[in-house]
Amino acid sequence: MKFALQCVPNKSRHVINRRQDLIVPIKSCLFAFKEKENNEIFRMKGVLKMCKVVAIASQKCGTTKSTTCRNLATVLKNMGYKILVVDCDNQANLTDCFGIESPDKLEITLYHLMKKIIMDEDLPEKEEYIITKEDVDVLPASILLSDIEIKLVSAMSREYILKTIIDEIKADYDFVLLDAMPSLGLMTLNVLATCDSVMIPATPEYLSAKGLELLLKATQIQRDVSFVLVVTLCYIKIG
Repeated sequence: MKFALQCVPNKSRHVINRRQDLIVPIKSCLFAFKEKENNEIFRMKGVLKMCKVVAIASQKCGTTKSTTCRNLATVLKNMGYKILVVDCDNQANLTDCFGIESPDKLEITLYHLMKKIIMDEDLPEKEEYIITKEDVDVLPASILLSDIEIKLVSAMSREYILKTIIDEIKADYDFVLLDAMPSLGLMTLNVLATCDSVMIPATPEYLSAKGLELLLKATQIQRDVSFVLVVTLCYIKIG
């Protein structure tokens, strides 16, 4: 298990998600995903392409998961990588961060794709559900996703429904970012079973630390997953 700590300045609290000029300096946390000096995902594009699936997860609300995912996607895009972000939260905050309005009116969201896998139906063409915003591909969510937990209970291989979807499309990308919901339910277990690395935003307070502990316990079965702890909303007094 790989683990690293990165502090993000307090101004991340005031990030305006749709403004690229206010992106927090999250680029520096990417070092934690470099497991070896010659890791394939950091080689020059065209030599070898390997998709890295990164989850942004926390058991606690209000730790800037969606903002972190939004900013990280833009930073990676600016570095020249092909990015897919997947909103795995029924609040659809990440979907809104990319300016996708009225997600409830979309014909196909993550909920519909997961439902098709559960019902053993074929997935639609990628172009029917991927929305491109600012050169970043987005797989949106809606409030309908709140119903997926019930359907997952009786599904076969229920922890791997999301992984089946991502495995179908990840070959087209360098990074896939999964914005998890603030819970330890079946949907979050799907996210953890799909990813290679987990970025855990946390605030320096008791409840956030407690949520971090619960999340780490839930991921003990994933022995090959790398972890990054990103401390957000950190106040530093100078002088």
